[in-house]
Amino acid sequence: MTSSYSRSRPTTLAVVVAGSLGLLGCLDESEPELGDNQGDGAPDLTWEEFRATVYQEPGPNGAFIVDGDVPIRTEAALRDFYEAWRRQEGSASALTVMNINGVDQIWPHLKRHALTYCVSNSFGSRKAQVVAQMQKSTASWSDLVAVGYRYLPDQDASCTASNDNVVFNVRPVSNSPFNARAFFPHEARPDRELLIDDVAFTTTAGGRDFDGILRHELGHTLGFRHEQIHIDCPPNLETADDSRQVTSYDVDSVMHYPQCRPSGGGGYRQTKLDYQGAITLYGLAGTLVDHVLN
Repeated sequence: MTSSYSRSRPTTLAVVVAGSLGLLGCLDESEPELGDNQGDGAPDLTWEEFRATVYQEPGPNGAFIVDGDVPIRTEAALRDFYEAWRRQEGSASALTVMNINGVDQIWPHLKRHALTYCVSNSFGSRKAQVVAQMQKSTASWSDLVAVGYRYLPDQDASCTASNDNVVFNVRPVSNSPFNARAFFPHEARPDRELLIDDVAFTTTAGGRDFDGILRHELGHTLGFRHEQIHIDCPPNLETADDSRQVTSYDVDSVMHYPQCRPSGGGGYRQTKLDYQGAITLYGLAGTLVDHVLN
């Protein structure tokens, strides 16, 4: 089986661990605000009004998309999401990992070094660009963090959510309310897709570019939630439920929406705190176990 690696490699601990160690994002900024936070955690938006605004992906089991790139799989879960949002109180934030019932939702030791993926032939003339950018963007994580992404080009002809020969698939979509959207490690194979909309190739909103969009989405695939979920940033609908803070708050995090920063921009690139948090969870690239497994 042919493959192409974006893998962990040795680096110097001091580069990323100087200082203290402590869940889908690329929102289309043209998306309208959905509600108003009145300061007491209760937004001025009924369930019916909220439901009417939510985009649902095509197909009988299409996911509901909230906060730009967060997939919700069922209407019952969407209602739970809405009720949690109504209870949300503003507070300080931090690099945050998906945490369910006290368990961090990250890849187990063996699987984290074999995050295989394919790239759909449906990208057409853009496929070579997607392949090259995925290699670069996955390496932006795996060069410093002990995880390993692996591209399997021989799976591209059947690069769908039903292909169990890869951990996840990368495929194009059009006319979606997001630039791209991904998944979290705990999700089942049919839900492990990285979807890229046409606009992701050309957007510059908030300092975003294709590389940054993929870096952000790949952060979700490692278990990281949006950084701004604890602050008041309409139309931010996510809550801090099912999450754990890993580092101190970082307004420049790759997981932080640019429009929720005071500057309203800044792009999508990992910061020192992003790497510190990821290394806390996964370990430093280039360790003995990393070399053995790769």
